[in-house]
Amino acid sequence: MIEVLVYSALLAFIMTGVMGAVYMIVQGFNRSSAAVTADDEANFILRKLNWAMSCVKIVTVPAAGATSSTLQIWRDNILPAENPLWFDLNSATSTIRIKRGAGVFTDLNSLRVASLSFQRTPSGQPDKIKASFSIDGRQFETSKYLRKCI
Repeated sequence: MIEVLVYSALLAFIMTGVMGAVYMIVQGFNRSSAAVTADDEANFILRKLNWAMSCVKIVTVPAAGATSSTLQIWRDNILPAENPLWFDLNSATSTIRIKRGAGVFTDLNSLRVASLSFQRTPSGQPDKIKASFSIDGRQFETSKYLRKCI
């Protein structure tokens, strides 16, 4: 009888350790999965912004030397009906959106974006836009010198 109690206590002790280890593994997987998802969405947004800021004809917003939460760009090598391209932060869903021409805004991500800003260099300097945003407390940014297509 004492042996059964000792073995039961030993089994309970081992099972507690195993369950704790499994819980830690699952938590680690969830954290790394969330980080990978945030990186994937941020990389998609960065690629979309870099595409939009290539072959630029006109930048309407932000003005030279200003910072804005909205970006409006006219591109050279897209259909005229798709101009201008708009990027902004949807305050209702906390997502970054894009709009082509007179179309409707389309969300680019599903995770919460805490901030979005576009900063343009002052007049007299090479024209550059720095875009930055924050997803899950991590800051992402890209800078692009604006050049016309040849």
